Amino acid sequence: MSSPPSLSAILITFNEAHNLPDCLRGLQGWVQEVVVVDNGSTDGTADLVRARALVDHRVRLVDASTKSGEAHARNEGVRAARTPFVAFCDADDVVADGWVHAMWQGLVEHDFVVGPIETYRLNPPWLAEMRGTALFSRMPHTVNDIPFGHGCNFGVRREVAASIGFDEGVRIGADADFSVRAHLEIGRAHV
Repeated sequence: MSSPPSLSAILITFNEAHNLPDCLRGLQGWVQEVVVVDNGSTDGTADLVRARALVDHRVRLVDASTKSGEAHARNEGVRAARTPFVAFCDADDVVADGWVHAMWQGLVEHDFVVGPIETYRLNPPWLAEMRGTALFSRMPHTVNDIPFGHGCNFGVRREVAASIGFDEGVRIGADADFSVRAHLEIGRAHV
């Protein structure tokens, strides 16, 4: 790829300064911008991101400390994004080679895309199995059989994300809630 695709990687973080360098390294050279959304960290995350931004102009820090929660942080990331496509991952994740290109390529044709999650790469087997591998080994679905994306690994057109928004009243499962509402909204738009 000669130049990065027009995609913003949005990383939400809360006290993940120890994991953030690996996550940023995985995105190095592959995205147009990295929006690191700090949800009130007290571990030096903001300083780490500011230092990184001095050497990599694509990295930007967004302060989302006014309200705690992943939904608020994701909404702030969408508002700050400057590209037509956004892809979400968390600061304690490392993206696979080709992740950005696959997200971008999928979003050129679709409004919402998801990727697989590899639970064993960063977790010891006992922890990966404790979390339950079935939820990550295939496309997850709600009880109504609507597919959803894990918040740490999906992409969406920025205009769709801005229109639907993450429900900041949902404390757990805001990614699944967003996915269901996006699925219903996108389906209505294509009828």
